[in-house]
Amino acid sequence: MNYVAPIGYLDIKERKTTGSHYTPKSLSDFVANQIFQSLKLSTKEIHVADPALGDGELLFSLCRLLNEKSDYKVIADGFDIDFAAVEKAKSKINELSTVEQNIIHGDFIEY
Repeated sequence: MNYVAPIGYLDIKERKTTGSHYTPKSLSDFVANQIFQSLKLSTKEIHVADPALGDGELLFSLCRLLNEKSDYKVIADGFDIDFAAVEKAKSKINELSTVEQNIIHGDFIEY
């Protein structure tokens, strides 16, 4: 039986080759909510960083939540070596018009 990757995921061979593994939306939303509940900031500006953002689902979930439930100025910083994934992430973050973004196609460690 052949494995068929869910929509938005790479097939197993490509995942093993690149080390890529995309976070499902339900998990991204859960993690974003846990992060949000633990925030105790004294500033009104927050940088949200993801050093291996893939298609940006986790970064998007957290930025969306911060926009909906707070008055923080949100700046999204993200990095990935997969150009197509970076473009998809930029597109998602652009849906949040009030979020400033610094999404970079490149290796976080080299940056």
